[in-house]
Order: sequence, then structure tokens, then C-alpha cells
Amino acid sequence: MKISFKIFRIAVWLVLALVAGWLSWQKIVPGGKISYTYDFTRDNYFIGKLSPSERVRPPENGTQVITGDPVYFSLTPPRRFEKARLIIKYKIESKDKNHAPPIIEAGILKDQFWHYDLKPIENSIISGLAKKWSSITENDLILLQKEIKYKSVDEFLKNLPPLNQIATYNYNLNHVFRLQSYKPEKQTRALPASIRGPYGFYVYINNEELNLNFDFLDLNKNLSADPIKVRVMKGSKLIMEKELADDGDRSDSGKIGYQGKINIKQPGLAEGVYNVEVLANDDIVTSKIATAQSKISFIKKIWIYDSKNFPLRILTDNDGISAQTSNPSSIQGIETNSGSLELKETYKQFDKKLTASLTDLTLKKGDTLLSGDGMFAFSSDELFDPEIKKITQYFDAGKNNTEYIIARYIEPEQKDAPADGQTGWMTAAADFDITGAYRENGKFNFMLSIPGLKIDDGIDDSVIVKEIHVDLEGKNLWEKISSILR
Repeated sequence: MKISFKIFRIAVWLVLALVAGWLSWQKIVPGGKISYTYDFTRDNYFIGKLSPSERVRPPENGTQVITGDPVYFSLTPPRRFEKARLIIKYKIESKDKNHAPPIIEAGILKDQFWHYDLKPIENSIISGLAKKWSSITENDLILLQKEIKYKSVDEFLKNLPPLNQIATYNYNLNHVFRLQSYKPEKQTRALPASIRGPYGFYVYINNEELNLNFDFLDLNKNLSADPIKVRVMKGSKLIMEKELADDGDRSDSGKIGYQGKINIKQPGLAEGVYNVEVLANDDIVTSKIATAQSKISFIKKIWIYDSKNFPLRILTDNDGISAQTSNPSSIQGIETNSGSLELKETYKQFDKKLTASLTDLTLKKGDTLLSGDGMFAFSSDELFDPEIKKITQYFDAGKNNTEYIIARYIEPEQKDAPADGQTGWMTAAADFDITGAYRENGKFNFMLSIPGLKIDDGIDDSVIVKEIHVDLEGKNLWEKISSILR
């Protein structure tokens, strides 16, 4: 009896040792590679649920339906990795094919200011034009031509046509932007509105000093720290960076306080376009921007907090814009030369396709976020767009006089197509370098972006996800030991 009990104890300890060893092995991932799959049949520790709940339906029969854009999920790896391959198995459903979401992208959060590194999952605009235009595919690059002029992608890249004839998708086309008739501004002026949260803008420099002065306020509406960073870039090169520490008040009293100022002065810069980024959370308001630069265009979004100049005029070259607010007193009709955009409710995004190449917006109230894929400026004299036209949900090749499209894009694969000709499950992959991605409490944050997919727009459409699979790759055990020894 004593012998049997001793054997039992040994067996228990052996099982516990094996379990502990297996868990440690899973934690270490000695081979440097591991995969996780969320198939919606049960919760997955490593891959979190899709959220927010109001944009998804509860999982059912091994799938989950997405009804609104965007949605998010987390990834909790057991240790550090360098690469992540995200594989999505999905299906788009829409009773009206003309209103089906044209673009699906996946992204990973890059920093705490909600900047995502987006990669394509599906782009039906490119797929549709590839059936009508001449198409050349080389590896993951695709060149579409309305009329055949180039025989290869390399020939196109070495002998570019006029830049206003080109559109890009998921590809940075190296080009030098010049304003031929540019004249520097000699006097400093203040922009006519205060701006909330993070933002970025382009300025143009030629034989002048870069001169930017920022004043900041703290709304004190959240409990977190409110540091501010202003960064000046030329392409991918950092020119200057200045920081302003938190004021020490981490209350959510709602009492607005002065946060401080940052002044940027830099003479002797080469002619060209410079990207200025203001990195801050939504508790921070830039109450004043004073500049001597004559060209200043805000990139993709601008959150107007307040102005002494309402109704406020804003110019944009976007093909479409979105507007939203969290402030009930900011509900309004935004007039455009493409008709009115009615901002009817709080915490809801309202969209409008714009028909003109340059649209004049009239904003009657503040605390309103405007966003798109182009530029915003406070006057036609200030507006300039150094970027090559990008393909977005509103893209119209005819309107933009586009003759060529260059994209880094691989079409998703269709599998398990039903015999009745209906769309089967699509599978697409996106690769991410996660060495510099933002990680909080051990988790990465991923986003599925489906612009145009709205919950209550009266269109019966959705994206059904069947599987989320992640392949992680990093250093193996021997490489980690070698790096420690070195």
C-alpha cells in the first residue's frame, strides 16, 4: 500500500513536471516560430475577441459577422518576436454589389497615438480595373495602364509619366516635389482655429527659416499623463524633435489649464516638403499655431476645437470626407460645394463623397473631427498636396484623369467556392514587422479597416470572418543565447 502511494506521488510529480516543462517550452518557443488560430468556436487566450461589440454580431457556427468599421483584436504573444504574418479567412456579403465595401485592410498599432501600419487584404477597385486595363504583375507589384506604354514595372519606375496621371496603393513612389512659383511669406500669422489631439501637416521651404510656434492647453478630461512631442521630418529623415512634459495635473476635473509652448526655428533647410507631426492625446488642444510658412496643409485629418472665425472656411482636395463629434452642441450641417454633410448625432461618423477636385467646406461649430485621405487647409493659398494620388474607397479614375496605377498588392485567394457560383471563402495574408510596434500589457493591437461599412446606412452588407491565424517568427533559442553571450 505504501509502495503504491509512493508510485502515485511520483506519477503526480512527474505529470506536474511535464506540464510545467511543456508550459515553459511554449513560453520560450525554442524554435523561434509559433502559430495561433482563432476560429470563433471558443475563446482564444492569444488572439482576443473582435470589438467593439456594437460593430459585430456574436460568434455563431464558427464565424463572426462584422457590420461596422473599424474593428479591433489583440494579440498576446508569449515572448518577443520580430515578424507577424496575419492570415484572414473571410467573405464579403452584400445584396447590392455596387455598395459592397471596396477595400479591406489590416493594421497593427504603431504608437499610443492611434497610428496604424495598414496592409491590404482586398481591394476590389484594383481588381476591377485590372480586368479593364492592361496589367503587369511582378512579384507583389502590379502596374495598371489605361493605354499600354510600358512593357515592365521597372521601365515605368525609371521613366515616370507626369505625376498627376499616376495613382498608388500601398506603395511609396519616390519623387521630388517642387512648387515652381513658390514665394516665401515674410510675416508671421496665426492660423484661424485651435486644433485638438494629434495631427500632422506639410510645409514647404525655399530660402527661408522654418518658423513654427505652438501654444497648448490641457482639457483635463482624462486621468492619464499628457506629454507632447513635435517632430519635423523630411521624408524618413528626422530633422528636429522637441518635447513638452506633462504639467503634473492628472485629474479629470475638466478645468482647462495652460500646458506650455513649443517653438521651432531652423534656418538653412534645403528646398522641399517637410512633415510636421504633433504627437499628443485627445486631452491636448493646440490653442495657437503661428507660422511664417505660406504653405501649410493638414494631412488626412483635422480636429477643429474652436475658432473666433465661425463660420470657418476649410479647403480640401479629398475625394470624400468623414465628420464626427462627441459634443452634442457641435451637431450641425457642414456645407460643401458637393451638397451638405449632416452631422446628426454624437459618436457617429458621417461620410460624403465629393465631386469637385477642390472642395470648400463651411464649418459652423467647433469640436468637430474632419478626416479623409487628402489634405485640409484654411485657404486656397495655403493648400498644396505633395503626395501622389492614392486609391481610397472614393477613388474615381475618370474624375482624377488617372492613366496609371502602381500598387503593392496580391489578390486574395478564393477557396471552397460553392457550385452555385456564389462567392466562397477568401484567404488573404498581411506581413508586419512588429519590432517597433506599440505593446501595452504584453498585447499588440490589430485593426480590421473596412471603410464604407456602416451599421445603419440602410445597405445590407457585412464581412463574415471565419478564421484569424497568426504566424510569429523571431530568434530561436540558440540565437537568443548567442546574442546574450555577445
